[in-house]
Amino acid sequence: MVHYWKIRAGRGGEYWETWKRLKIISVGWDVGDLKKLNWDETKEKIERLWGEKSPGSTAGVIRRFAGLEENGMEKGDIAIILGSATVLDIAEIGDFEYHRGGLPENESHAYWRHVKFYDIGPVRLRDLPEKFQMYQDFSLHLPGTLSLFDVEDEIIDDLIEAMKKAVPVELEEGLLSFDEDAVQQYIERNFRDIDPSLISIEREYRTKVGYADFLAKDKNGKVVIEVKVGTAQDSAVGQLLGYMNSIRKEDKEKVRGILVAEGFTDRVKLAVESDDITLIKFKAKLDFSVVN
Repeated sequence: MVHYWKIRAGRGGEYWETWKRLKIISVGWDVGDLKKLNWDETKEKIERLWGEKSPGSTAGVIRRFAGLEENGMEKGDIAIILGSATVLDIAEIGDFEYHRGGLPENESHAYWRHVKFYDIGPVRLRDLPEKFQMYQDFSLHLPGTLSLFDVEDEIIDDLIEAMKKAVPVELEEGLLSFDEDAVQQYIERNFRDIDPSLISIEREYRTKVGYADFLAKDKNGKVVIEVKVGTAQDSAVGQLLGYMNSIRKEDKEKVRGILVAEGFTDRVKLAVESDDITLIKFKAKLDFSVVN
């Protein structure tokens, strides 16, 4: 029986290019050759080497990925690979390998699965049918690293067809193209640059009035972040307030807002004075250096 899995290519999809090049997927927390360790030994080493607060959960992730536990990943299973608010691709699972030294981006990612990619992505998650969105029956939301996606074959067939019909997105390596996707990808990977008090961040958060660019958290509550390229206009404030008030009404929590843009009109600056909204200005910079 084929099992389906959801796996995240790093917090912001940063492992994706390496995965594609090497034709693998991977997970981290290197504690050595898992085939030489039992459950308790794996858990103890995770706690000792990585300081994990939930070592049992992490042990479960890497041992299931290696196919060493009941309901673990097996050759022939299918992986749905998730990035930054995108479905990057779908792949058929192959052999497991312990690869000491991990990935160039993260040396702890020593647990690999060789895969065969379908080459049908990446596509925006929000461009897929409603049933795959957050809070729906077949949501592709994945807050962690790896999860068994317990669905019927027909659901995966529907996902594949939807991905083939969706418009592919171009994943940006930097900000030179200067679109909102590029800025959002940078913020997701470096969210404390805009506010050191932020604890976590989630991209493309669905509210009852639309998708907020980000929902973050700090010690006082939730933080909605909206990003605009160019000068933010009045409509950006209205959009942000709509998301904030929707979350306030739904969750009964304190919510503040952050509007990130290259500039702000005087009307925008005045409009946010009476609301709990912070304006943050960004600019891109090209650095040049002599290499020979």
